[in-house]
Amino acid sequence: FNWMQKQSIDLLFLDIQMPNLTGIDFLKTMKPEAAVIFTTAHRDFAVEGYELEVLDYLLKPISFKRTLQAVNRYLKINRQQPYTVQETLPAPDPSENGFMFLKENKKMIKVYFDDILYIQSLKDYSRIFTRRQRIVTAKNLLYFENRLPQNQFVRIHKSYLVALSKVNAYSNSSVEIYESNLPLGRTYKQRFVQLIGKEEIS
Repeated sequence: FNWMQKQSIDLLFLDIQMPNLTGIDFLKTMKPEAAVIFTTAHRDFAVEGYELEVLDYLLKPISFKRTLQAVNRYLKINRQQPYTVQETLPAPDPSENGFMFLKENKKMIKVYFDDILYIQSLKDYSRIFTRRQRIVTAKNLLYFENRLPQNQFVRIHKSYLVALSKVNAYSNSSVEIYESNLPLGRTYKQRFVQLIGKEEIS
């Protein structure tokens, strides 16, 4: 513990089942500034792990491909070059194509980027909030994170992607957009503050 407190750690792989202390108890006790990726042989801890805002949850046996995917997620959040070329859709130039069509039920709905307030993850689905409507579509949050202009939209939590221009206020733990108060995750806080161009609240 003393060694960790003296080091600058960016990313921590943490096994949940350890001899004297579980990874969950360790995380609750230490509250490290580093992003945390849990590793375990049991699925039962997944819910509690995500409640602690861990970056990812790797189930043993862990493949090399899955490990790279988790590391690249960290690098993407921190705007660093990933170790492998990811097959993702390029973010369109908003001056050329400032909208997308999203399928809800059996209808394709046109959504302008400027109308989006924020997007909520529903696992394999997402709920898009605009001033006039809410749309549920069969696209996960990572799809929108890759598709929308990255200088205008930012992840603030494992479950939320927000439009920076729609942010009314924020604190150390939340972001206010119109009448909604959304959680600001520890892992995503630094990136959010950098993009919004304001000082971090102490």
